[in-house]
Amino acid sequence: MLEVEQLISMVDNLVDIGLKSDGYLILFYGNASTAEYRSCKKIVIKISSYSGKQYILKGYIGVDASEVFERQLLFSELLRENNINTPQHYKFDSNYHYKAKDDGLIVTLEDFIDGSLVELAKETISDYAVLMAKTHVISELSAFKTGRPAKWYNFSQKNEVIRFDKFLKMRNCGHLNKHKDLCDKIVEKSENLSGLINELICRLPQSAVHGDFSQSNIIKEGHSRQYYIIDFDQAADCNLISDFVLQSSLWIESVDVQNDYGFFRKAESLLKTYSSVRSISQTEAELAMLLYKMSRAFFYKRINLMGSNAIEASDTYRELLEQMDNCLTL
Repeated sequence: MLEVEQLISMVDNLVDIGLKSDGYLILFYGNASTAEYRSCKKIVIKISSYSGKQYILKGYIGVDASEVFERQLLFSELLRENNINTPQHYKFDSNYHYKAKDDGLIVTLEDFIDGSLVELAKETISDYAVLMAKTHVISELSAFKTGRPAKWYNFSQKNEVIRFDKFLKMRNCGHLNKHKDLCDKIVEKSENLSGLINELICRLPQSAVHGDFSQSNIIKEGHSRQYYIIDFDQAADCNLISDFVLQSSLWIESVDVQNDYGFFRKAESLLKTYSSVRSISQTEAELAMLLYKMSRAFFYKRINLMGSNAIEASDTYRELLEQMDNCLTL
């Protein structure tokens, strides 16, 4: 890999901004994932120019995804052109990224956004819903695609929230075998629900989505209510209602909704807020409720608890299984 000073110097020669190669801060270096690669090396550097302006330089090491990166940053620029705050990205000649062929390295350069991460709370997740709906409207109206399907959203068995496959694998756990009848009932319901979900998904078109609409990627600038969306590494193509439901499920869980009734009440409220900005079809409305059922039934904290060795009482396992069953029948 190139030395950091060499990397900054190389980028400065390409964009001619006047970057200070001796004034930088490494914000991140290590394994990361992108829409194209589940695992790659990534470095994020905060640098200053001689004019005093600050920038973010990102380097992706050992990847060959030039077209995907270009489309992701084009999507970011499309949103910015339509009054959604995203960092300005700088062109290296004609592209928003530069591939150093001999080094297996892709680099990007963008403005540094001086602000604070938005803490998820009951008040702010409604703002998240509105902001995501606005990005979806732009994506939909422009028919913009990255060319990379977001597989972790488009199939209910494979996404990061539901973890249906993980639950099936856990059926060998001793506590689960003691409640085989209830476990089989949940599996049957889930398989039927998965079939309905995938049937509805196939009816819906795909458009570009940010892919990681989380509190680590939403920045509030100063004391204003201006929100910035950053980090488009996960941008890919998805049906829009799946993107909203699976992200909003995580938002609700992050504000620590303790019971299933509270979860579904908040989910309905967020869906209403979202649909006030972007109208949803009957198919999307049906899919949303099915996805909410699945995401809540296989709530990741519940799944992690079942998969751990922390539970010794069989009654506790039965209670967790009953919670899953209740979610799938609400």
